[in-house]
Amino acid sequence: MKSVIERMEEENTAENIELFRQFMLLPYEAKKRHAELRAREFVNDCCREGLNYHVSVGGLDSITLLLFLRSIGIDAPAISVSGLEDISIQRAHKQLGVERLQSAKRDDGKPWTKAQGNSGFWVSGFEQGDRFQDRPAPESVRKERNGASCHYHGRDR
Repeated sequence: MKSVIERMEEENTAENIELFRQFMLLPYEAKKRHAELRAREFVNDCCREGLNYHVSVGGLDSITLLLFLRSIGIDAPAISVSGLEDISIQRAHKQLGVERLQSAKRDDGKPWTKAQGNSGFWVSGFEQGDRFQDRPAPESVRKERNGASCHYHGRDR
């Protein structure tokens, strides 16, 4: 087993930290453009590989990501197990058109809630070991994407 020092050297950690520090000093608009390029790159990679993509929406960070993607013309499907969230977050999800998935049921038939632990939550219809990206896109998303064609809705820069 490698030591932490060996792994840090192997992964060029010191160089990566320095690059990150330099990135932090960039103006906001440059950071925003960088984020846009990475998002478009991710979508293009998914499309090229025939993969689905989505935004798993929960709280403020993922809502901000969803709104950012929409602002640059990437209309990623938004999904959530909103029933696990506070009622104010559920209202925001509804206003944003987030597709709501049902929480899996416990052995007693009641849905899982956040109060029952921090070990993750099963989504109804998923089996242990299933990955979301391996599941087919919902019918509404397939129609939006027009079958196999994958393109941006909105402007490209």
